[in-house]
Amino acid sequence: MEGVVGLHSKRNLVVFLAALGLAIFPSAAFGVPDRTGWDPVDGPKPADQHGTTADHLPASSANVKLVSKLELTDLNGGIADVGYFKGFAYLNAWGPHCPGGGGVHVVDVRNPSNPVKVGFLPAETNAFPGEGIHVMSVNTPFFHGDLLLTNNENCDVPVTLGISIWDVTDPLNPVKIGQFGDTTPAVAGQTYHSYHS
Repeated sequence: MEGVVGLHSKRNLVVFLAALGLAIFPSAAFGVPDRTGWDPVDGPKPADQHGTTADHLPASSANVKLVSKLELTDLNGGIADVGYFKGFAYLNAWGPHCPGGGGVHVVDVRNPSNPVKVGFLPAETNAFPGEGIHVMSVNTPFFHGDLLLTNNENCDVPVTLGISIWDVTDPLNPVKIGQFGDTTPAVAGQTYHSYHS
């Protein structure tokens, strides 16, 4: 019976994360993004669809049940990526938050029917994480625990980018270990000197 309960809990978590993705990216889940309702103060409309829709899986709501919702931002396109690890979801707040608002939302999803935002890991000034977030357990002679890695992209101003690394062994008390990578400042419009995905 314990295995059945554990399987049921894992299935509920998968359904919750899928529903969270649909709540965060509702228009992208159903084909071409809806660009109505964008606030011109937020700047140009970002392209939600990278490339063409060729070779993409068709959207579906079959066997999906909404368990809960949690609004982390009121900016369209404000979340770029999500990672899940040990009962916590980590969501990248990206481009529309420039300058000064990018970073990573930390959400406790151990109870899928009641997700709770428990923290925010700020990006460097004039930078934001995009499609690149990973959490992993590490056991070396130098570090034992859980690490969160995010990429950094620029807010169209010169800024040193690289990869941010956080110790999230205790997700309620994360500690920034550092920012590593190319120290050549990226300038407006550059894709090099930054790290993606």
